[in-house]
Amino acid sequence: MGAHRGDGRRDWPEADVQNPWNLMIKHRQVQRRGRRSHMVVSFTDPVVSMDLLRAVLQPSFNDDIIAVFRKYQQFLDKAAENVKENVGDDVPTDQLITDTCRNLLEHVRLPAN
Repeated sequence: MGAHRGDGRRDWPEADVQNPWNLMIKHRQVQRRGRRSHMVVSFTDPVVSMDLLRAVLQPSFNDDIIAVFRKYQQFLDKAAENVKENVGDDVPTDQLITDTCRNLLEHVRLPAN
């Protein structure tokens, strides 16, 4: 498991705090009775539980969102260049695209059932 030091003790590796599965262990209570299959897990705070789920899903969610923005990137680039031609060269096209992407995210709505 850990590497042995010269004095007989072990150097244990630091816990990976960024890994959300390691975070989960700190926020749950585990009671073992007999066999491992009877382990009871209860999360102490529903907000913590949902935030842990968000942390696990976040990388995949980010990839999906970035893929959508890449799909529409050509339209955003053309529109920003068009604004620059019409208004003048001092228009920050990168800022226009960033603001438009932010507005797109803010206006996303779940479909009504």
